[in-house]
Amino acid sequence: HGREEQQTYYHQRSPQKGYHLDYCFLPRQWFTQQADVTVGPFAPWGSLSDHTPLSVDLKLVSMSAQP
Repeated sequence: HGREEQQTYYHQRSPQKGYHLDYCFLPRQWFTQQADVTVGPFAPWGSLSDHTPLSVDLKLVSMSAQP
């Protein structure tokens, strides 16, 4: 949090009005290593929504491995 480089929201679907608006907060127990986070590009998503996709891939910890 706080080191965002890519915008995820485009006010009025304008590429000149991009903001860092979308986040994903997860409990630390849900993953064992850093998540792989991807933000979709403005094109082609800008014609479909004022937000671009935010994908978060996690390596989940097995529930059976928990004490």
